[in-house]
Amino acid sequence: MEGIRAASQRLIELDGRLGAGTVADHAIRAFHQARRDRGTSRDWYAAMAELAEVTGWIAFDAGRQRLATRVNREALQFAAQAGDRGIERLILLNMSLQAGYLHRHSESVAIAQSVIDTGRTSPRVHAIALLRQARAYSRSGNRRPALRAFDHARSLFHDGVSDRDPTWAWWLDEQEIDGQHGAAYLELRDRRPGIDLLYTAVNAETPGAPNYRTIFAARLLGELTAASAWDEARAVANDLATGTTAIGSARARILLRRAVRSVRGHAVGGDPAFDGVLDQGDQGLLGRLAVPRVTPDDRHARVDRHGFAHVVDPVVQFAVEAVQPDDVRQAALLEEVDG
Repeated sequence: MEGIRAASQRLIELDGRLGAGTVADHAIRAFHQARRDRGTSRDWYAAMAELAEVTGWIAFDAGRQRLATRVNREALQFAAQAGDRGIERLILLNMSLQAGYLHRHSESVAIAQSVIDTGRTSPRVHAIALLRQARAYSRSGNRRPALRAFDHARSLFHDGVSDRDPTWAWWLDEQEIDGQHGAAYLELRDRRPGIDLLYTAVNAETPGAPNYRTIFAARLLGELTAASAWDEARAVANDLATGTTAIGSARARILLRRAVRSVRGHAVGGDPAFDGVLDQGDQGLLGRLAVPRVTPDDRHARVDRHGFAHVVDPVVQFAVEAVQPDDVRQAALLEEVDG
């Protein structure tokens, strides 16, 4: 059991440092290996529920939705056999998040409500369930229940910690709520408060924050480019390109590609020739954001193979890159999981 729990903790650490996209294959191998050494004790089932939950989360954030669904179902079975209601709640909240992300909004709300209805739910767990419901409502355009759920979640969070809060709820903080709230306003087509809240979330100093929170910056970048707020967009893009956090979340990478398309659309009149160029950036380079309205006679411009001018002055140009750790060091870290 200790080996299984150690594998779970190591995967959590690596997900935070390298991102789900890098860690996903290693997570599923660790899960399959642990499952082969089948035990019968409640402790074994509890350890497997935890490992399956971690693996399901990583698969989800890596964009491998079918795998995530399958592993989450197994995780629930392990949790039931262990009689572990705490990990069961976490798995259900992950499933609610996934259902909302896949536009199954009613399912997302219902799963989150099942967590609330279990009774004796700690304030923070209740708040997380409300955040899941709020985003499902905002994605489906239901403004009033979305904002009501956010207000309730924020109120519960501000009530402070409880001795009934599970250790896995550590990541719920003001930055998380602001980022989710900002994204919800954008989904409700209310850009100003959405951008303001995302700015607050992106600029919050939160050491050890989850890797997936690059989503907030990616979403903010997309909104700023859509609004042609180039100075602000440049600053956000530069932070992403020079940051130390690997962009391993598939959700963040999708948002970044959309932002790149938006900028290039402004720069070249939406020429479809750039779509293929964007797809070539999947190995870490997500795309180069060209400043719009560039003229070929600009002293810092170059003309690319499609005949369009791009600024290359490092002060003016901004690129979005997934900053990856040293390949050798990364390989050594992952070998520890593969064991």
